[in-house]
Amino acid sequence: MIKKILSKRGFIITYEAVIMVITFVSIFYVGYMAYTHNFLTFHEEKRNVEEIHHANLLADKILKDMEFPSNNYVADYHTFAKKVSEKYFGGEKARGTFDPFNIKKNNSTYVGFRPENLEITSNVNTTSINYTYIISNNNYVRTENLLVPVRTWGYANEKSIVENLTSGERLYFAVWDFSRLANITASSNTTTDAVFLVNGVTFNLTLNQTPKITGFGKVISTRSYEPNEIRVLDVSNNAIVYLNITYNQPSTIYVAKFKPYNISIIINYNGG
Repeated sequence: MIKKILSKRGFIITYEAVIMVITFVSIFYVGYMAYTHNFLTFHEEKRNVEEIHHANLLADKILKDMEFPSNNYVADYHTFAKKVSEKYFGGEKARGTFDPFNIKKNNSTYVGFRPENLEITSNVNTTSINYTYIISNNNYVRTENLLVPVRTWGYANEKSIVENLTSGERLYFAVWDFSRLANITASSNTTTDAVFLVNGVTFNLTLNQTPKITGFGKVISTRSYEPNEIRVLDVSNNAIVYLNITYNQPSTIYVAKFKPYNISIIINYNGG
């Protein structure tokens, strides 16, 4: 049975028609709200993607600017560092490295760095290190595994030096006058099988607490100012390796020891 409603002007409206109108309006409202929500969500996501893309580009630039060597070393050491970069990394800056003495402030965007248990020793730096950073909801954080120069050192008037290395670390060194390499011996804190890569040549040595001649001298450059590279590719028993590098007379010797670390760059991006 169809029920009717009589209006004051004589129009006859059925209850079914009223229900249909209400249903139509409800469907239209729900559809409109869904469209509005999707429209706003799309533009919000688009804005977020653009911000992330912008932050990624900014992070790329900052990380490139942070590569070793910075300009914050004494002149002679900086010359040595550039030679290391050119010979072993293929450019004036060492790609894939992070120099903690290269931290700069950006006037428009806050940039901070979060090191992972990072310990630095240096006697050739001309600036201090500031690791201050702020975490907020607007932060963009990107983490990279990079080689960090954890020890940058200059030995004055020394004939023999000792440097310790663990698995994954690299040592670069050069003598800064006309001394000649006498020998390189290696030992370790515990018995270990160690694999070295010395100027691109692999050496396998079994080491203990008694120093032994390594044979590295066969591939080490004896020219003054020429850097050399010793990588520890692997050691058993988590051993610490000690390298004793001896020259025929006292000299100025520069070293740079690199260790891989997870470094997080933190950008307080405000959409500007």
